[in-house]
Amino acid sequence: APNPFRFEIVNSGVDQLVGINKTKFGEKALLLNNKYGTNDPCYHDREINKMRKRFKVTAENRELTVWYAAVLENALVPIHINNQPFFSITCDLAPLSNLCFDAAILPCEQNYVDSCNFDPIDVVNWTCHRIKIPESEIGNIATIEISAADCGLGCHFGYAYIDGFCESCQGSAQGYGE
Repeated sequence: APNPFRFEIVNSGVDQLVGINKTKFGEKALLLNNKYGTNDPCYHDREINKMRKRFKVTAENRELTVWYAAVLENALVPIHINNQPFFSITCDLAPLSNLCFDAAILPCEQNYVDSCNFDPIDVVNWTCHRIKIPESEIGNIATIEISAADCGLGCHFGYAYIDGFCESCQGSAQGYGE
């Protein structure tokens, strides 16, 4: 089982650190991972937390969206290359729709303050990601995995809010990325 506060259903409101809404649709969303460590609030334990959703693919659900907001502390020192906090959405039946990015890729660092001293933080406010499962997979079971991870050295955090599977996504969306 995950550590406390690593997989949490949150009520609507505002994220106290970065000021984004915790929900996109309705009153509840999933908080995956956390800005605080489990033993020491300012040490992040190198955690990665993942949620899975399995479903039978039909003609109606083979193209779907997932809404998310991601918050990643950006490690600025060179030893964090390939050890940055990251966020990922994968679907085993639609690998061309996978999305994965780490804090080093995002060019939107801002400084935020609370009881811990943080490096600059990247915030991806609510956006949707499209998953397109090929028609040939109708009738099979698909597995979507969504991960949020702290840095590999245990110094920086990554967390995400997940809301709105299959909600409307007008205009542009995050697509394939590595």
